[in-house]
Amino acid sequence: MNKAKELPYGISDFTDLRRANCYYADKTKYIPTMEYAGHFLFLIRPRRFGKSVFLSMLAAYYDIERQDKFNELFDGLWIQQNPTEEKGQYQVMHLDFSQATVGMEETLQKRFDKYCSTKLSIS
Repeated sequence: MNKAKELPYGISDFTDLRRANCYYADKTKYIPTMEYAGHFLFLIRPRRFGKSVFLSMLAAYYDIERQDKFNELFDGLWIQQNPTEEKGQYQVMHLDFSQATVGMEETLQKRFDKYCSTKLSIS
């Protein structure tokens, strides 16, 4: 018996959402439109409207490091049957600036610098 899907409350990462078998509003059909639209896209939506999930979905789709997980992550979604030539073709670096918020003893600039240094360090 299949486990019932859950609502993805508090999940902002596409990979986590798909692996947790949560409901997902398939917006992958917009990928070819965005590729055709050009290089300067501005995505603005109200709070809690799925921007983070949408951007992490794009990162999962284009990331060369995750191209072997394409079928797992995009199973049953529109883009699985209609992939573009740019699928899995880029090195993607995800920055989450909500992690650079001001702490008790640090200024915003110090937290931002610390976060960027951590994310950009070569391991």
